[in-house]
Amino acid sequence: MRWYLAEYGTAEEQKNKREKLRLIEAFWAQFERDHKTLREAYYQRASDFMLRWLVKYLQAIDENLMWEIGKDIISEEDRLILAITPEENHHLRPMTNSIIELAPQIPAWRFTQHKTPVALNVKNSKHSMAKQNWDDLEAAIIVKETNAFDLVFRSQFIKSRDKYSDLQEVFLAADTFLGQEYIDIWIDIISTVPKDEGLLAKVFALAKKEEERHEFFHLDEVRTRLSGMIADLIDNLPDYPVLDIESEDYSVMKLSAEHHGRISSSTKAPNVIMAKLSRNLFHSSNFSKHGEVFAYIKTSLSPFDSESVEWVYAVEEAIDANLRKEKVGASLGTGFGPGMGFIDLALLDVHASLKIIRQELNRAEASKYTWMLFYDTYMRDEWWGLGEDTPPPPRQSESGY
Repeated sequence: MRWYLAEYGTAEEQKNKREKLRLIEAFWAQFERDHKTLREAYYQRASDFMLRWLVKYLQAIDENLMWEIGKDIISEEDRLILAITPEENHHLRPMTNSIIELAPQIPAWRFTQHKTPVALNVKNSKHSMAKQNWDDLEAAIIVKETNAFDLVFRSQFIKSRDKYSDLQEVFLAADTFLGQEYIDIWIDIISTVPKDEGLLAKVFALAKKEEERHEFFHLDEVRTRLSGMIADLIDNLPDYPVLDIESEDYSVMKLSAEHHGRISSSTKAPNVIMAKLSRNLFHSSNFSKHGEVFAYIKTSLSPFDSESVEWVYAVEEAIDANLRKEKVGASLGTGFGPGMGFIDLALLDVHASLKIIRQELNRAEASKYTWMLFYDTYMRDEWWGLGEDTPPPPRQSESGY
């Protein structure tokens, strides 16, 4: 169900959001009353009490919400962190974001929607779920064109590439030392390789041009190095939002309709398109430091002919001009698939943009099968339809359109 765009949804969706907001307010009111008791319980290792409390009050909001309480090891302040996270239930992230936004200011606590690192070095930590010794665990950080990084782990306990049990182990290590936010937002693929594959395997890999030489760092160093690389990536993002950039530099891309619904795209941001198609999780923050949200209009074209193509171009031009005029967003380009047209957008204010988009689509007499959808994985259940009789959009895959 929609959360961020519930006001454009059904009566049931709007009622659901009102009820959830009431439960969120009740949760934080109870937390303000009990935060000292919860802090004492943490230091007394009274995990049963904390479990009962959080099940009673937090999971009253949604049973899929999980949590973690721990020391804020990144900060010098003496405070605890309460992480409230839906984990792999990405469609709950908009609601979880609202939970954190509504949190009270309590000096001894910090609140986040991502689990934070629970250790900074291997020597002084031992995870209760670890099945292997992490003392020699190393990782290479690989920069990707999709504004993300891959991590390749190696250790003496890793005997072959990407064995499932090894991947489970290094995911646990990454979660422990990097935290959930780094993994969700900045890491695309995690893989494993043995420290010594043997001469025959190395020759075979080199013959297939699969073997790249990467610098490996001990697990203790990975977070610090990755933090610096993320900071550099953000620093090199455009200095202005898309609406302040005048560019006619388009890239034409051929895509696979079988997997993604488009067969072509003409775009000012090919790296955004490629990230949508190839990354496990997409986040607008990987491509903008100005709070832009990447979205797209999907509309039915019947018949699908040259006149329909020209119609999409005209609508895109009108939407772009008016979004820029009101300084709320801009267009990135267009795309086409079997019987469908697409207009890509970078929006600074989604709600203000929707008024302009609706006006231009109605003026152009767009099909009732017209939606605005989002690139972000966390927003995959959010959508807006042109008319009151517009049905829900076809269910999209994690990386599809």
